Amino acid sequence: MAEGGNELALELKVLELKKAQIFDCIQKLYDASKAQKPDASFKKKVGCVDQLFTEYTMLCERANVLGLKINPEKKISFSDLDTMQEMVSMIKYTHGLILAALQQQSQSASGSKVATELPSVVKEPAMKLPPLEIPFFNALQQQSQSASGSKVATELPSVVKEPAMKLPPLEIPFFNGDLSKWPMFYEIFKANVHDSQLSEAHKLQYLLSKLGGTAQNVCAGIPPTAENYLVIFNALVEKYQDKRNLAHIYLEKMFKFNQVKSSQQLSTFVDYFAANVAALEALKIDDLGQFLLFYIACQKLDSESRRRFETSLKNEEFPTFSKLLEFVKQEAKASSRVQPLSSSTDSHGKYVPPHARSSKPAGPKFNHSFFVNKDGCPVCQRAHVMSKCKVFLEKTPKERYDLVKKNMLCVNCFGTGHQAYLCGEPRCSECHLNHNTLLHFGSMEQSNKPIGKTPIKSSNSQEKAANVKSCNTQEEVSNNIVSSVCSQSSVLLSTVKLGSTDQFGNLVKLRFLLDSGSMCNIITDQAVEKLGLTMSPSLENITGIGSDSKPVRGEVKFNFHSCLDNRMNFNIRALVVSDIVDKLPIQPVDFSVLNYLHNLPLADNDFMNPGVIDGILGSPIFPYLLDHTVKTVFGKKDQPVAMGTKLGYVLMGNAPILQKPVNKQFCMFQKTSVNFDDKLSKFWELDNVKDALLSDKYSPDEKECEQHYSDTVVRDETGRYVVTLPFKEDPSELGDSHHTAVKRFSGLERKFKVNVEFANQYSKAMSEMVENGFMVKALNQKDKSGYFIPHHAVIRPESASTKLRVVYDGSAKTNSGKSLNDILHSGPTLYNELFMILVNFRLFPFVLIGDITKMFLQIKMDPKDWKYQRLLWRNSPDQPLEVFELTVVIFGLRSSPFLAQRTVKQLIHDESKYFPRAEKIQDSLYMDDCVISFLTEEDGKLFYHDVVNLFKKGGFTFTKWGSNSQNILEDIPVEDQIGVWNHDSLNCKVLGIHWNGTTDNFEFRVNQKPTQCTKRSILSSILTMFDPLGSASTYNIVC
Repeated sequence: MAEGGNELALELKVLELKKAQIFDCIQKLYDASKAQKPDASFKKKVGCVDQLFTEYTMLCERANVLGLKINPEKKISFSDLDTMQEMVSMIKYTHGLILAALQQQSQSASGSKVATELPSVVKEPAMKLPPLEIPFFNALQQQSQSASGSKVATELPSVVKEPAMKLPPLEIPFFNGDLSKWPMFYEIFKANVHDSQLSEAHKLQYLLSKLGGTAQNVCAGIPPTAENYLVIFNALVEKYQDKRNLAHIYLEKMFKFNQVKSSQQLSTFVDYFAANVAALEALKIDDLGQFLLFYIACQKLDSESRRRFETSLKNEEFPTFSKLLEFVKQEAKASSRVQPLSSSTDSHGKYVPPHARSSKPAGPKFNHSFFVNKDGCPVCQRAHVMSKCKVFLEKTPKERYDLVKKNMLCVNCFGTGHQAYLCGEPRCSECHLNHNTLLHFGSMEQSNKPIGKTPIKSSNSQEKAANVKSCNTQEEVSNNIVSSVCSQSSVLLSTVKLGSTDQFGNLVKLRFLLDSGSMCNIITDQAVEKLGLTMSPSLENITGIGSDSKPVRGEVKFNFHSCLDNRMNFNIRALVVSDIVDKLPIQPVDFSVLNYLHNLPLADNDFMNPGVIDGILGSPIFPYLLDHTVKTVFGKKDQPVAMGTKLGYVLMGNAPILQKPVNKQFCMFQKTSVNFDDKLSKFWELDNVKDALLSDKYSPDEKECEQHYSDTVVRDETGRYVVTLPFKEDPSELGDSHHTAVKRFSGLERKFKVNVEFANQYSKAMSEMVENGFMVKALNQKDKSGYFIPHHAVIRPESASTKLRVVYDGSAKTNSGKSLNDILHSGPTLYNELFMILVNFRLFPFVLIGDITKMFLQIKMDPKDWKYQRLLWRNSPDQPLEVFELTVVIFGLRSSPFLAQRTVKQLIHDESKYFPRAEKIQDSLYMDDCVISFLTEEDGKLFYHDVVNLFKKGGFTFTKWGSNSQNILEDIPVEDQIGVWNHDSLNCKVLGIHWNGTTDNFEFRVNQKPTQCTKRSILSSILTMFDPLGSASTYNIVC
């Protein structure tokens, strides 16, 4: 306890020193504000007042908390804040008066001389200065000296008259992974950002802000730093710059264009086809006619045949019809040798669907009523047909139906090898539907009644009439807004059956309610558990009739498809609740009287039976499910209406029932709301800069990842950390990745042939990986299990250390459709706030920066996970391809940033007791960069030595040290220093901002081009600066 108290007292002392320094600074500004004419220093420093006051408030709160921890009886006071607030108010009031006076002088001085100068590099003192305002000026037409009587001297590159029309801001489109929108996004972004003179940090900022949806998954696992901008951009280009898929999209749009029904639609036709044809021609397909025939023919093939054809392609970007026809011929020959052609046709050569084909060869046609199975009756095993079996006839229609389905027989003729809708025998004599009369349910009473020796056909009309009569005499005065409960019918709500896949790829069928009155999509937690979905927290509530509000358990995103056509896919966001409604429909429906629904593709083929509702498809998805190309089917009175949707026909309205009605009705109106207090709390959470140390709201997945790390991390005999891959799914779900890796490596070798220098650098980088033990040759070269990672290189000529970096594509899909990144946890975000690090960097007068050398590669991977980090490599095409395994944490995996940062935190936790001065580095790290400031030079020296020694314990090395103090640099070896500041190349950066350690200034380069001087060109130059602190902002020059 004494040791903990000493640490709190030490921290409290540091906080008091910080408070004293800020108070002294404010005091000086306050004294200057009371002078009759404040000096230039006051005008420069007044911009920092608000920031200093905010920081002083936080320090007071923290100091009081520590004081209470040390001495719980201590009296707390915030009186010094009142004094501080009065001084700040006086300072800001004086500053306002100065600005008003300057503005008045500027307006009155019409004949004054105005000189402006825009340097190529704007230097700003890095400590406690107001934001730099870069001029946003208007171009003026030169005035004659005789007309104005005054001389206006400007040193601007050019002076032109401002156009009268204001140009709109240039907007880069948003890209969410939709391939049809890629060409526009790529061309606009490349022309205005990628090919510009912006810094890579600024380009990355633009790129990430314009990505969403599946496009964001491409950069998963790649740290968002300036050095990785080209890695992320090239990964996007490699995935989406696919001319073949673009051609398919344009053709698909034209083939699916609805028929023109009036002359008013002709302009739409012209615009639509002209745009798609122009886009198709822009792809410069060598033989567009052959490719068009290929596209038409390819649509008629099954997915498996198309996949095999794609696999057979080599370097052909646009296949031809001739190539496809040759492939199909070969496939047909191979199929005929394996299976006779007659397997897909009947005796007359007519095509038979796969599900209706019999495994036995076609024979003579028998009358199924007298055909005797050689194995006997499936019920009693005697030598007679099942329709004559006494045991079978003594059962109820429901029990007979279950026996027929259990033995996989036709429900119409009790034969084998086909289904009822393909059966040619007579149908039910009662309802004329596709089933045997022995299986006719009629009513619920009759379905539970055995036939025995009674005739098959029976009438219960008198009983039904009695039921109706007795029902109509009850509650005749009841007035109900939905339907009368005193009738032999109920109300059907529109239910649909959906197909989805769980976390293991298995098909899961769900039953949803289609409800346009719901403002949100809803799913039950039981369905979420079936699908294995990851639930995200949500503050929304669900409100129904009577304004009863109920909080939701969270929200999920999932994909579903139609059970009739799995190509009809939808992605939705849904709120999770514990339950929705009782089973629907509330009573079994008498389907036997609904003859008009015969042969309709129903979205819920079990609509007549009460069943569990797994969720609601509300208004966000409802209009996109409607299918206006099919007609609505109406029945008679008190019969449901069949409405066409893309999931099939849905039924709604009154429907006849089999049992006595139940007085129970539902209204599925839903709306979402958020409590005002929750909204306000969420607003402040988003508006404030979060403290990473206080943010412990991890999601269940993040907690699982953290627990996995804590349970598995170990240290070897050298002190290095050994980690394992945090799988969130079973790695056995990964399919074959070897084929993709071979194909990608072949493309890499083709680049080697074109650029020998590139090949030599790449080979050197791979050799260094082997020499350093980061990569080893696999013991079993024939083993293709695990995961083979495709790799490529990113060249950065401006880099001082690593000009060529090998990156790994952990998002490459296997033949199962999953990649390694898909089944890995990404872990919680451990980055410190960039803004807070930069503010702390300018807190004290002496600063120090450093960099961890190859941080990822210093962390070892557990040998049992090496097989998931395999790659293919050879130094020459003459050599055989060899399998290597990466033994360390690598770039490109989703979990790598978390593993690296978490390991550094673990190292600090394990070793900081031996190096106490290095503990504060935890709040000054941004990935592998250390940025910190000190009150004295001695503190900086002690910190440097403790940090270097602490990180050596874990196998890490710190280099690229820089400081604004020569005394601190004298303790650092020259080879570990970042070097002397180069004004031309701006070679030193602090988290992406150019920093001159000699003058201790942040510097911003304004890239000027010989172009016409306009508002847009000025803003374009200003926006080339990466400025997360906002210390360089624009202002107007009044001339």
